[in-house]
Amino acid sequence: MATTQLNIRPSGIGRTIACPASVRLIAQVPYQESGEAAKIGTAIHALAEHCVKNYLNPLTLVGEVFEGISMTEENCRFAQQHLEAIWDIEEELGEGTVSVEKFLPYQESTAYKIGGTADVIGISKEKRKLIIADLKTGRGYVDAESEQLKLYALAAMESGGLYQDIDIVELWIIQPHHGEVRKHSMTTQELVDWEHYILQPAIENAL
Repeated sequence: MATTQLNIRPSGIGRTIACPASVRLIAQVPYQESGEAAKIGTAIHALAEHCVKNYLNPLTLVGEVFEGISMTEENCRFAQQHLEAIWDIEEELGEGTVSVEKFLPYQESTAYKIGGTADVIGISKEKRKLIIADLKTGRGYVDAESEQLKLYALAAMESGGLYQDIDIVELWIIQPHHGEVRKHSMTTQELVDWEHYILQPAIENAL
């Protein structure tokens, strides 16, 4: 009998670490359409990406429709805070160091695959620093020491062959409902230790 390849998503990696058995259980749940809050979050991300690529001010796009959602002033302010964080990252790391909405593969085998789209990636080999930033539009508090962002950081390291070029990894959570951007800093070695002692055992247990 063929084995179904498990899709382990970065957005749910915290749950996978806490309860590895959840991966197979969730795979059995029939598809359910996203709720209204999730749809709005997706639309705000689309608005922010559109503004980054076209050098636009989100606040001029109130009432415009993205992903089927009409943007409110609050939605546009959330996108604006996201853009300001992107500009801060580029100012810190240098021009041309930032990518937005980039898919990062981490690992794949016949048994499972792990990868996801990071909101913002900033890489400076000159400053030996990697910044991963994520926009959270919900009200539930998200800690900057996020398993999801750690996984994105590892995926960025893997796909870019950056282990010898990066000393410091910063994780940024942009969550307008909770004020200013929150940041967590760690060394590359601390990230690798997390992968070895926390992430990989959870993946093995999930399989």
